[in-house]
Amino acid sequence: MQLKEWMQQQGLDWVVEERANLWTNPNYEPTDHSFLADQQTTEDAFLRIQRFLPVLSLLFTDVSVEIDGLDSIIHPVDNQFGTDLWMKRDDLLPISGSIKARGGIYEVLYVTEQIAFKHKLLHSVNDDYEKLARPEAKRIFSSYGFVVGSTGNLGLSIGTVGRAFGYTVEVHMSKEASDWKKRKLRDVGAIVTEHEQDYSSAVKAGRNEAAKQEKWHFIDDELSETLFTGYSTAGILVKRQMKEQNIRVDANHPLIVYLPCGVGGGLVGFFTA
Repeated sequence: MQLKEWMQQQGLDWVVEERANLWTNPNYEPTDHSFLADQQTTEDAFLRIQRFLPVLSLLFTDVSVEIDGLDSIIHPVDNQFGTDLWMKRDDLLPISGSIKARGGIYEVLYVTEQIAFKHKLLHSVNDDYEKLARPEAKRIFSSYGFVVGSTGNLGLSIGTVGRAFGYTVEVHMSKEASDWKKRKLRDVGAIVTEHEQDYSSAVKAGRNEAAKQEKWHFIDDELSETLFTGYSTAGILVKRQMKEQNIRVDANHPLIVYLPCGVGGGLVGFFTA
């Protein structure tokens, strides 16, 4: 049987014919957990990231203290589709290049700020956040931990920034995870637990492991509002970049965003912006 014939039998003729299509999951059920980041929540998150830029620039050479110190460029793509097309290069995002890093890094920073206030490492949001890179701060952070289930990119971002602050980080990785990501995590001192099952199993295992540890924080790729809020901050920066590039958006010049996604967390966060 030819591939084309098989695909037609499976109802995939639209793929062969290169037609757009929408497939809906027949097993979809409504959820009782919804999230929509309002403007104030997103702006608060953006300001929190700005407060951390000085200490992040000490820990990572590719982060600067400028307003876009933890952002990626946009650049035009050759006009081969009959319209203006720009690409947001989150593969070049500092620390850990992926859109998932926006959420992962942000949630680590969010929790770090809470711990810092609790232990009086910081006394106000106007304090010197560079203090959080000092040995006494790392001693406190070392008694806390992060756990995450990931196919790779989210875990890589959390492991990289979490270990830089001194946290214990355990990443539960599913069978889809790339070997080089596992190696990089282990190189920075993160604990990598491999699972033969799929992504959902890795997330469940991470959630169960975190529940056993009083001072460990589970970053939930499926349900964390803090994670989604981190993604949403990209909207502020993209809007700024579009203004700099004189990209006009109005009723006659609509903005259409294409975003590849897996579970959908990055999608939810970015589009709530």
